[in-house]
Amino acid sequence: MGMMNREAQKVAEWRFVFRIDYLNVAGEERNLKGTLYTDGKPPTPEDILGFLRQSGFDVKVRDREHLVFYREGENPLEIRIVKIGNEEREHDDAALKAILEQFRKRDPAIGG
Repeated sequence: MGMMNREAQKVAEWRFVFRIDYLNVAGEERNLKGTLYTDGKPPTPEDILGFLRQSGFDVKVRDREHLVFYREGENPLEIRIVKIGNEEREHDDAALKAILEQFRKRDPAIGG
């Protein structure tokens, strides 16, 4: 029964963009992308922290609500999650846009 419950759980793919700001270097910011898989729920700050640490960033949570992480020391940095979304939702939007385009081509009243 335990295996069936695991298989029945929905896995969600979450893509996000995070901005790295090296605080001691003027103008040194980079936007990077990441992907997390969860059990269907949005990732927690701890999930994102784990991802960042596995990616080589030895950071701590500064602001849980706004998803801001930091590293102190000689080369301090700040990481902000600037965008996060569910892959399934993005596919839904793309499919919806494709359907709307088909209607527009057939019906001039809709903009086609």
